Amino acid sequence: MKAEGRGPDGSSKRLDRLRGRWAIRWSAIEVEQPQDGRVMAVNYIFDENDGEGRSCWIGPAQGIAEAKKPDLYREFVLIR
Repeated sequence: MKAEGRGPDGSSKRLDRLRGRWAIRWSAIEVEQPQDGRVMAVNYIFDENDGEGRSCWIGPAQGIAEAKKPDLYREFVLIR
């Protein structure tokens, strides 16, 4: 997955590959039970914040750091 972000100087950053693995309990989010083939729009960022605001960030898609725009989130297909 490609990743986009902003550096501390505000410059645009791109990575050709971003790998990660994470798990969320279904009980922690208010959605229906998972089913094979279901599509979910999901996004997340990793950021640098020393308590004085975000200085840089990176994630798989736009839609969180610059503004709250869920229509820009990546879509994931659930499989078992």
